Amino acid sequence: MKYNRPAKLVALGLASGLLLSGCGAQADEGPVVLRVMTTATVQNPEAGVMEEIAEGFMEEHPDIEIEFLGTPMNELYSELTTMATGGNVPDVFTNTPEFFAQAADMGIVEPLDDLLDDDFIEALDPNLVEQARLDGSLQLVPHFSIPLALLYRADLFEEAGLEPPETWDEFKEVAEELTTDERYGFALVGSNDGSGGSRFLPIMRTFGAAELRQDGDTWVTEFDTDEAAKAFQLYKDLVDSGVVPPGPLQTSYSESMNYMANDTTAMTVTGSHSMGAIVDQNPDLEGTLAAVPLPIDGDNEPVSASGMLGMSVSSSSEYQEEAALWIEYVLNYESQVAWNEATGRLPARTDAAEDVVSDNPEFEGFLEAQQYVFTMPTVSYYERLQTIAAENYQAVIDGQKTAEEAAQDAADATQQLIDSNE
Repeated sequence: MKYNRPAKLVALGLASGLLLSGCGAQADEGPVVLRVMTTATVQNPEAGVMEEIAEGFMEEHPDIEIEFLGTPMNELYSELTTMATGGNVPDVFTNTPEFFAQAADMGIVEPLDDLLDDDFIEALDPNLVEQARLDGSLQLVPHFSIPLALLYRADLFEEAGLEPPETWDEFKEVAEELTTDERYGFALVGSNDGSGGSRFLPIMRTFGAAELRQDGDTWVTEFDTDEAAKAFQLYKDLVDSGVVPPGPLQTSYSESMNYMANDTTAMTVTGSHSMGAIVDQNPDLEGTLAAVPLPIDGDNEPVSASGMLGMSVSSSSEYQEEAALWIEYVLNYESQVAWNEATGRLPARTDAAEDVVSDNPEFEGFLEAQQYVFTMPTVSYYERLQTIAAENYQAVIDGQKTAEEAAQDAADATQQLIDSNE
Protein backbone atom coordinates (compact mmCIF):
# COMPACT_ATOMS: atom_id res chain seq x y z
CA MET A 1 0.00 0.00 0.00
CA LYS A 2 1.33 3.44 -0.88
CA TYR A 3 0.13 6.75 0.47
CA ASN A 4 1.50 9.79 -1.30
CA ARG A 5 0.38 12.66 0.92
CA PRO A 6 0.79 12.96 4.69
CA ALA A 7 -2.54 13.47 6.44
CA LYS A 8 -3.49 14.86 9.80
CA LEU A 9 -3.25 11.96 12.22
CA VAL A 10 -3.75 12.34 15.93
CA ALA A 11 -2.52 9.23 17.78
CA LEU A 12 -3.51 9.84 21.38
CA GLY A 13 -2.82 7.81 24.50
CA LEU A 14 -5.92 6.80 26.39
CA ALA A 15 -5.28 9.20 29.25
CA SER A 16 -5.38 12.23 27.00
CA GLY A 17 -8.26 10.76 25.01
CA LEU A 18 -10.36 10.62 28.16
CA LEU A 19 -10.15 14.39 28.42
CA LEU A 20 -12.42 14.70 25.40
CA SER A 21 -16.13 14.90 26.00
CA GLY A 22 -18.93 13.44 23.95
CA CYS A 23 -18.74 10.56 21.47
CA GLY A 24 -17.34 12.58 18.59
CA ALA A 25 -16.17 16.12 17.99
CA GLN A 26 -16.46 18.51 15.08
CA ALA A 27 -14.91 21.92 14.75
CA ASP A 28 -16.92 24.70 13.12
CA GLU A 29 -16.96 23.94 9.39
CA GLY A 30 -14.14 21.47 10.01
CA PRO A 31 -13.90 17.71 9.54
CA VAL A 32 -15.76 15.15 11.60
CA VAL A 33 -13.39 13.81 14.26
CA LEU A 34 -13.93 10.09 14.58
CA ARG A 35 -12.58 8.71 17.84
CA VAL A 36 -11.24 5.19 17.48
CA MET A 37 -10.23 3.19 20.54
CA THR A 38 -7.75 0.51 19.49
CA THR A 39 -5.07 -1.77 20.86
CA ALA A 40 -3.10 -1.51 17.60
CA THR A 41 -1.47 1.87 18.14
CA VAL A 42 0.26 0.90 21.39
CA GLN A 43 2.30 -1.96 19.88
CA ASN A 44 4.62 -2.52 16.97
CA PRO A 45 4.50 -3.28 14.11
CA GLU A 46 0.72 -2.83 14.40
CA ALA A 47 0.97 0.91 15.07
CA GLY A 48 2.81 1.70 11.85
CA VAL A 49 0.46 -0.12 9.52
CA MET A 50 -2.67 1.17 11.30
CA GLU A 51 -1.43 4.74 10.96
CA GLU A 52 -0.78 4.18 7.25
CA ILE A 53 -4.30 2.83 6.84
CA ALA A 54 -5.66 5.90 8.62
CA GLU A 55 -3.67 8.21 6.37
CA GLY A 56 -5.09 6.49 3.30
CA PHE A 57 -8.61 6.71 4.68
CA MET A 58 -8.32 10.43 5.46
CA GLU A 59 -6.90 11.11 2.01
CA GLU A 60 -9.96 9.42 0.53
CA HIS A 61 -12.32 11.08 3.06
CA PRO A 62 -10.91 14.57 3.77
CA ASP A 63 -14.04 15.46 5.72
CA ILE A 64 -13.23 12.82 8.38
CA GLU A 65 -10.29 12.90 10.77
CA ILE A 66 -9.24 9.76 12.65
CA GLU A 67 -8.26 10.27 16.27
CA PHE A 68 -6.77 7.16 17.86
CA LEU A 69 -7.18 6.38 21.54
CA GLY A 70 -4.58 3.69 22.18
CA THR A 71 -4.96 1.21 25.04
CA PRO A 72 -3.17 -2.05 25.84
CA MET A 73 -5.21 -5.21 25.35
CA ASN A 74 -5.04 -6.14 29.03
CA GLU A 75 -6.62 -2.79 29.96
CA LEU A 76 -9.22 -2.65 27.18
CA TYR A 77 -12.21 -4.10 29.02
CA SER A 78 -11.74 -2.09 32.21
CA GLU A 79 -11.22 1.12 30.26
CA LEU A 80 -14.34 0.54 28.16
CA THR A 81 -16.34 -0.15 31.31
CA THR A 82 -15.08 3.08 32.85
CA MET A 83 -15.89 5.06 29.71
CA ALA A 84 -19.35 3.51 29.50
CA THR A 85 -20.04 4.54 33.09
CA GLY A 86 -19.00 8.09 32.25
CA GLY A 87 -20.99 8.21 29.01
CA ASN A 88 -17.80 8.73 27.00
CA VAL A 89 -17.55 5.69 24.74
CA PRO A 90 -15.54 6.35 21.53
CA ASP A 91 -17.25 6.19 18.15
CA VAL A 92 -15.41 2.97 17.27
CA PHE A 93 -13.75 0.59 19.71
CA THR A 94 -11.95 -2.73 19.72
CA ASN A 95 -14.22 -5.57 20.83
CA THR A 96 -13.88 -9.34 21.19
CA PRO A 97 -16.10 -12.43 21.46
CA GLU A 98 -15.02 -12.69 25.11
CA PHE A 99 -16.34 -9.20 25.91
CA PHE A 100 -19.14 -8.39 23.50
CA ALA A 101 -21.90 -9.91 25.64
CA GLN A 102 -20.84 -7.64 28.48
CA ALA A 103 -20.61 -4.67 26.11
CA ALA A 104 -24.14 -5.43 24.89
CA ASP A 105 -25.37 -5.63 28.49
CA MET A 106 -23.92 -2.16 29.07
CA GLY A 107 -25.83 -0.89 26.03
CA ILE A 108 -22.80 0.57 24.28
CA VAL A 109 -22.90 -1.42 21.02
CA GLU A 110 -24.82 -0.43 17.89
CA PRO A 111 -25.90 -3.51 15.86
CA LEU A 112 -24.07 -3.42 12.54
CA ASP A 113 -26.28 -5.36 10.12
CA ASP A 114 -28.06 -2.22 8.90
CA LEU A 115 -25.00 0.05 9.05
CA LEU A 116 -22.79 -2.05 6.79
CA ASP A 117 -23.27 -3.09 3.18
CA ASP A 118 -24.49 -6.69 2.73
CA ASP A 119 -21.80 -7.42 0.13
CA PHE A 120 -19.16 -6.25 2.60
CA ILE A 121 -20.39 -8.63 5.30
CA GLU A 122 -20.59 -11.51 2.82
CA ALA A 123 -16.92 -10.95 1.91
CA LEU A 124 -15.90 -11.86 5.47
CA ASP A 125 -15.11 -15.36 6.71
CA PRO A 126 -18.51 -16.80 7.71
CA ASN A 127 -17.03 -18.62 10.73
CA LEU A 128 -15.73 -15.32 12.09
CA VAL A 129 -19.00 -13.54 11.36
CA GLU A 130 -20.85 -16.23 13.30
CA GLN A 131 -18.48 -15.61 16.23
CA ALA A 132 -19.35 -11.92 16.05
CA ARG A 133 -23.13 -12.33 16.38
CA LEU A 134 -25.16 -12.20 19.56
CA ASP A 135 -28.71 -13.55 19.22
CA GLY A 136 -28.33 -13.14 15.47
CA SER A 137 -27.23 -9.49 15.65
CA LEU A 138 -23.78 -8.48 14.39
CA GLN A 139 -22.05 -6.90 17.38
CA LEU A 140 -18.61 -6.37 15.92
CA VAL A 141 -16.84 -6.62 12.59
CA PRO A 142 -14.01 -9.16 12.61
CA HIS A 143 -10.76 -7.37 11.82
CA PHE A 144 -8.41 -10.33 11.92
CA SER A 145 -8.01 -13.74 13.45
CA ILE A 146 -5.12 -15.61 14.98
CA PRO A 147 -6.54 -19.16 14.97
CA LEU A 148 -5.01 -21.47 17.54
CA ALA A 149 -2.95 -24.33 16.15
CA LEU A 150 0.12 -26.44 16.83
CA LEU A 151 3.17 -24.52 15.59
CA TYR A 152 6.20 -26.70 14.94
CA ARG A 153 9.69 -26.71 13.47
CA ALA A 154 9.21 -28.42 10.14
CA ASP A 155 12.97 -28.78 9.63
CA LEU A 156 13.40 -30.69 12.89
CA PHE A 157 10.49 -32.98 12.05
CA GLU A 158 12.01 -33.70 8.66
CA GLU A 159 15.44 -34.42 10.13
CA ALA A 160 13.89 -36.84 12.63
CA GLY A 161 11.62 -38.47 10.05
CA LEU A 162 8.50 -37.43 11.95
CA GLU A 163 5.02 -36.48 10.81
CA PRO A 164 2.95 -33.80 12.59
CA PRO A 165 0.87 -35.50 15.31
CA GLU A 166 -2.86 -35.95 14.80
CA THR A 167 -3.67 -37.29 18.28
CA TRP A 168 -2.45 -36.38 21.76
CA ASP A 169 -0.89 -39.82 22.16
CA GLU A 170 1.11 -39.22 18.98
CA PHE A 171 1.93 -35.75 20.25
CA LYS A 172 3.45 -37.08 23.47
CA GLU A 173 5.58 -39.55 21.50
CA VAL A 174 6.78 -36.84 19.10
CA ALA A 175 7.56 -34.46 21.98
CA GLU A 176 9.70 -37.12 23.62
CA GLU A 177 11.56 -37.87 20.38
CA LEU A 178 12.30 -34.18 19.82
CA THR A 179 13.57 -33.67 23.37
CA THR A 180 17.38 -33.74 23.41
CA ASP A 181 20.22 -32.34 25.50
CA GLU A 182 19.91 -29.07 23.54
CA ARG A 183 16.16 -28.78 23.05
CA TYR A 184 12.78 -29.55 24.62
CA GLY A 185 9.94 -30.98 22.60
CA PHE A 186 7.21 -28.54 23.62
CA ALA A 187 6.84 -25.03 25.05
CA LEU A 188 3.87 -25.42 27.40
CA VAL A 189 2.15 -22.14 28.26
CA GLY A 190 1.27 -22.99 31.85
CA SER A 191 0.93 -19.50 33.32
CA ASN A 192 -2.08 -18.47 35.37
CA ASP A 193 -3.36 -15.83 32.96
CA GLY A 194 -5.28 -15.38 29.74
CA SER A 195 -2.36 -16.71 27.71
CA GLY A 196 -2.57 -20.03 29.50
CA GLY A 197 -6.32 -20.29 30.02
CA SER A 198 -7.18 -19.37 26.43
CA ARG A 199 -5.02 -22.27 25.23
CA PHE A 200 -6.24 -24.85 27.72
CA LEU A 201 -9.95 -24.47 27.00
CA PRO A 202 -9.69 -25.35 23.27
CA ILE A 203 -7.31 -28.19 24.18
CA MET A 204 -9.93 -29.49 26.64
CA ARG A 205 -12.51 -29.35 23.86
CA THR A 206 -10.32 -31.62 21.71
CA PHE A 207 -10.90 -34.23 24.43
CA GLY A 208 -14.66 -33.73 24.06
CA ALA A 209 -15.39 -31.50 27.07
CA ALA A 210 -16.72 -27.95 26.82
CA GLU A 211 -16.10 -25.45 29.58
CA LEU A 212 -19.61 -24.14 28.92
CA ARG A 213 -22.46 -25.16 26.63
CA GLN A 214 -26.12 -24.35 26.38
CA ASP A 215 -28.74 -26.93 27.37
CA GLY A 216 -32.05 -25.39 26.39
CA ASP A 217 -32.21 -22.07 28.21
CA THR A 218 -29.54 -23.05 30.72
CA TRP A 219 -25.76 -22.99 30.64
CA VAL A 220 -24.02 -26.15 31.82
CA THR A 221 -20.36 -27.05 32.24
CA GLU A 222 -18.48 -30.19 31.28
CA PHE A 223 -15.48 -29.49 33.49
CA ASP A 224 -16.63 -32.35 35.75
CA THR A 225 -16.22 -35.09 33.14
CA ASP A 226 -13.63 -37.77 32.47
CA GLU A 227 -12.79 -35.99 29.22
CA ALA A 228 -11.92 -32.76 31.04
CA ALA A 229 -9.82 -34.70 33.56
CA LYS A 230 -7.84 -36.15 30.63
CA ALA A 231 -6.95 -32.62 29.51
CA PHE A 232 -5.72 -31.68 32.99
CA GLN A 233 -3.75 -34.93 33.11
CA LEU A 234 -2.13 -34.14 29.74
CA TYR A 235 -0.45 -31.07 31.24
CA LYS A 236 0.81 -33.09 34.19
CA ASP A 237 2.13 -35.87 31.94
CA LEU A 238 4.00 -33.46 29.69
CA VAL A 239 5.73 -31.78 32.61
CA ASP A 240 6.56 -35.06 34.37
CA SER A 241 8.00 -36.59 31.20
CA GLY A 242 10.52 -33.76 30.90
CA VAL A 243 9.50 -32.60 27.42
CA VAL A 244 8.80 -29.00 28.50
CA PRO A 245 11.31 -26.43 29.79
CA PRO A 246 11.61 -25.88 33.55
CA GLY A 247 9.23 -23.43 35.21
CA PRO A 248 6.06 -24.09 33.18
CA LEU A 249 3.92 -22.22 35.73
CA GLN A 250 5.81 -19.05 34.80
CA THR A 251 5.77 -19.70 31.06
CA SER A 252 3.40 -17.24 29.42
CA TYR A 253 3.17 -16.29 25.75
CA SER A 254 6.33 -14.20 25.63
CA GLU A 255 8.44 -16.89 27.28
CA SER A 256 7.13 -19.53 24.85
CA MET A 257 8.11 -17.29 21.94
CA ASN A 258 11.60 -16.87 23.39
CA TYR A 259 11.94 -20.65 23.68
CA MET A 260 10.97 -21.11 20.05
CA ALA A 261 13.13 -18.24 18.79
CA ASN A 262 16.17 -19.41 20.78
CA ASP A 263 15.85 -22.93 19.33
CA THR A 264 15.08 -24.25 22.82
CA THR A 265 11.78 -25.93 21.89
CA ALA A 266 10.36 -27.63 18.80
CA MET A 267 6.60 -27.05 19.23
CA THR A 268 4.10 -24.77 20.91
CA VAL A 269 0.36 -24.01 20.78
CA THR A 270 -0.18 -20.50 19.47
CA GLY A 271 -1.57 -18.30 16.69
CA SER A 272 -0.34 -17.29 13.26
CA HIS A 273 1.17 -14.01 14.45
CA SER A 274 3.77 -15.98 16.37
CA MET A 275 5.67 -16.97 13.24
CA GLY A 276 6.59 -13.36 12.59
CA ALA A 277 7.50 -12.80 16.24
CA ILE A 278 9.81 -15.81 16.20
CA VAL A 279 11.52 -14.92 12.94
CA ASP A 280 11.94 -11.31 14.06
CA GLN A 281 13.96 -12.59 17.03
CA ASN A 282 15.85 -15.19 15.00
CA PRO A 283 15.91 -14.59 11.22
CA ASP A 284 17.73 -17.91 10.74
CA LEU A 285 14.43 -19.67 11.44
CA GLU A 286 12.67 -18.17 8.43
CA GLY A 287 11.18 -20.97 6.35
CA THR A 288 11.43 -23.55 9.15
CA LEU A 289 8.01 -23.06 10.75
CA ALA A 290 4.70 -24.72 9.94
CA ALA A 291 1.40 -25.42 11.67
CA VAL A 292 -1.37 -28.02 11.88
CA PRO A 293 -4.69 -28.09 13.75
CA LEU A 294 -4.52 -29.15 17.38
CA PRO A 295 -4.23 -32.89 18.02
CA ILE A 296 -7.33 -34.72 19.19
CA ASP A 297 -8.27 -37.46 21.62
CA GLY A 298 -10.06 -40.46 20.18
CA ASP A 299 -12.53 -39.71 17.41
CA ASN A 300 -13.08 -36.06 18.28
CA GLU A 301 -12.59 -33.31 15.72
CA PRO A 302 -9.85 -30.69 15.97
CA VAL A 303 -10.79 -27.48 17.77
CA SER A 304 -9.48 -23.96 17.45
CA ALA A 305 -10.13 -20.59 19.03
CA SER A 306 -10.38 -17.72 16.59
CA GLY A 307 -8.23 -15.27 18.55
CA MET A 308 -10.40 -12.69 16.84
CA LEU A 309 -10.37 -8.98 17.44
CA GLY A 310 -12.94 -6.77 15.83
CA MET A 311 -14.45 -3.30 15.79
CA SER A 312 -17.76 -2.14 17.22
CA VAL A 313 -19.63 1.13 16.77
CA SER A 314 -20.87 2.99 19.82
CA SER A 315 -24.64 3.13 20.22
CA SER A 316 -24.28 6.76 21.34
CA SER A 317 -22.03 7.91 18.50
CA GLU A 318 -23.26 10.84 16.43
CA TYR A 319 -21.13 9.62 13.53
CA GLN A 320 -22.21 6.04 12.94
CA GLU A 321 -22.22 6.35 9.15
CA GLU A 322 -18.66 7.72 9.22
CA ALA A 323 -17.71 4.90 11.57
CA ALA A 324 -19.07 2.38 9.07
CA LEU A 325 -16.96 3.96 6.31
CA TRP A 326 -13.86 3.63 8.50
CA ILE A 327 -14.56 -0.03 9.28
CA GLU A 328 -15.15 -0.88 5.62
CA TYR A 329 -11.87 0.82 4.69
CA VAL A 330 -9.88 -1.05 7.35
CA LEU A 331 -11.42 -4.26 6.01
CA ASN A 332 -10.86 -3.63 2.31
CA TYR A 333 -8.62 -6.07 0.44
CA GLU A 334 -5.54 -3.85 0.32
CA SER A 335 -5.70 -2.94 4.01
CA GLN A 336 -6.17 -6.57 5.03
CA VAL A 337 -3.17 -7.77 3.02
CA ALA A 338 -1.00 -4.95 4.38
CA TRP A 339 -2.08 -5.83 7.93
CA ASN A 340 -1.11 -9.47 7.42
CA GLU A 341 2.25 -8.57 5.92
CA ALA A 342 3.07 -6.42 8.93
CA THR A 343 1.63 -8.54 11.75
CA GLY A 344 1.16 -12.14 10.59
CA ARG A 345 -2.50 -12.07 11.63
CA LEU A 346 -4.91 -13.71 9.20
CA PRO A 347 -7.29 -11.42 7.30
CA ALA A 348 -10.98 -11.63 8.11
CA ARG A 349 -11.80 -11.18 4.42
CA THR A 350 -12.02 -14.56 2.69
CA ASP A 351 -10.37 -13.39 -0.55
CA ALA A 352 -7.46 -11.73 1.27
CA ALA A 353 -6.92 -14.77 3.52
CA GLU A 354 -6.86 -17.15 0.56
CA ASP A 355 -4.34 -15.00 -1.31
CA VAL A 356 -2.16 -14.63 1.78
CA VAL A 357 -1.98 -18.40 2.19
CA SER A 358 -1.33 -18.88 -1.52
CA ASP A 359 1.64 -16.54 -1.33
CA ASN A 360 2.75 -17.79 2.10
CA PRO A 361 2.18 -21.57 2.41
CA GLU A 362 3.41 -21.54 6.02
CA PHE A 363 0.02 -20.04 6.97
CA GLU A 364 -1.89 -23.00 5.52
CA GLY A 365 -2.12 -24.90 8.81
CA PHE A 366 -3.58 -21.89 10.57
CA LEU A 367 -6.17 -21.34 7.84
CA GLU A 368 -7.13 -25.02 8.14
CA ALA A 369 -7.40 -24.63 11.92
CA GLN A 370 -9.75 -21.70 11.41
CA GLN A 371 -12.29 -24.11 9.95
CA TYR A 372 -12.54 -25.72 13.40
CA VAL A 373 -13.12 -22.56 15.43
CA PHE A 374 -15.74 -23.11 18.11
CA THR A 375 -18.40 -20.54 18.82
CA MET A 376 -17.52 -18.94 22.12
CA PRO A 377 -20.28 -18.94 24.73
CA THR A 378 -21.84 -15.47 24.88
CA VAL A 379 -21.69 -14.86 28.62
CA SER A 380 -20.28 -11.83 30.38
CA TYR A 381 -18.12 -13.95 32.69
CA TYR A 382 -16.26 -15.95 30.03
CA GLU A 383 -12.86 -14.49 30.94
CA ARG A 384 -13.27 -15.90 34.43
CA LEU A 385 -13.53 -19.43 32.99
CA GLN A 386 -10.02 -19.05 31.57
CA THR A 387 -8.75 -18.14 35.04
CA ILE A 388 -10.58 -21.07 36.63
CA ALA A 389 -8.94 -23.42 34.14
CA ALA A 390 -5.49 -21.91 34.72
CA GLU A 391 -5.75 -22.08 38.51
CA ASN A 392 -6.61 -25.75 38.32
CA TYR A 393 -4.11 -26.97 35.73
CA GLN A 394 -1.40 -25.23 37.75
CA ALA A 395 -2.56 -27.13 40.84
CA VAL A 396 -2.34 -30.41 38.89
CA ILE A 397 1.13 -29.63 37.53
CA ASP A 398 2.26 -28.69 41.03
CA GLY A 399 0.88 -31.90 42.52
CA GLN A 400 -1.63 -30.10 44.75
CA LYS A 401 -4.60 -31.78 43.06
CA THR A 402 -5.27 -34.82 40.95
CA ALA A 403 -6.67 -34.24 37.49
CA GLU A 404 -10.05 -35.48 38.69
CA GLU A 405 -10.03 -33.11 41.68
CA ALA A 406 -9.09 -30.18 39.45
CA ALA A 407 -11.88 -31.03 37.02
CA GLN A 408 -14.44 -31.14 39.83
CA ASP A 409 -13.19 -27.91 41.43
CA ALA A 410 -13.31 -26.15 38.07
CA ALA A 411 -16.86 -27.40 37.56
CA ASP A 412 -17.94 -26.19 41.00
CA ALA A 413 -16.49 -22.72 40.42
CA THR A 414 -18.09 -22.53 36.99
CA GLN A 415 -21.47 -23.61 38.34
CA GLN A 416 -21.31 -20.80 40.90
CA LEU A 417 -20.82 -18.34 38.04
CA ILE A 418 -23.72 -19.84 36.11
CA ASP A 419 -26.01 -19.66 39.16
CA SER A 420 -25.06 -16.10 40.04
CA ASN A 421 -25.67 -14.87 36.50
CA GLU A 422 -29.00 -16.58 35.81
